[in-house]
Amino acid sequence: MKLLTIGLIAAGALFAQSEPQFTWEGTVDRMVVLRLQGTHLDVSDGKGTSLDQQHYEFRNPLPDSWQKIRVERREGRGAVLVTQQPSIENRYTAEITMEDRQSGESHYRIEAFWDVNRGGYRGVGPKQNWGGRRDRLSWSARVNGEVTVECRAQHCESVVQSGLPVSHERVKFPRPIPENAQVILDETKGRGDIRIVEQPSARNGYAVRVLIRARGGEAGEQGFQISWPRLREK
Repeated sequence: MKLLTIGLIAAGALFAQSEPQFTWEGTVDRMVVLRLQGTHLDVSDGKGTSLDQQHYEFRNPLPDSWQKIRVERREGRGAVLVTQQPSIENRYTAEITMEDRQSGESHYRIEAFWDVNRGGYRGVGPKQNWGGRRDRLSWSARVNGEVTVECRAQHCESVVQSGLPVSHERVKFPRPIPENAQVILDETKGRGDIRIVEQPSARNGYAVRVLIRARGGEAGEQGFQISWPRLREK
């Protein structure tokens, strides 16, 4: 009986990590460092310089729990290592380093795996009664430059950081965004860099902020879809 129980636990852990929870691809010249926390990503070339040409996606947030994540290289020629595992000491931040010692740039694509069932609760206010279903918000507009889209409850506002004002803005809300929801980026549209830069919390009035950078400063249609767990009805 004990052997059967251990076998089921091991099989459950293997199944939990069978699909990648995070994917990233971009150009590496010498070194690139990724730092993941929740659904937030910081990227640098090892010298503190940000990268513009990249694409990434979170399937599920990195949980606020101690665990060993693993990473697999799908494209690229150098070393890809998890150089920091999430823990309470680093506020559950994982660090992945890609090091390419050959001359010239190389295209990399990596996948990271973790157990989504080990997550605790990441938030500031009272814990919510989350359900298994998810609600989704869709936003799109014509963007020329850099724009931050701030969404809270059932309203979105676009703030131009550089470039021209957005036009043809469209947003679709099925339900209001709950307070302290953990939001993930499901889909992106257009050739720009689109990423979540801030999760809802009491500090920001329970708003999710999405940054959009049009590539090369060219105006074009940009869009995204974000989702969050649906609250169970009482």
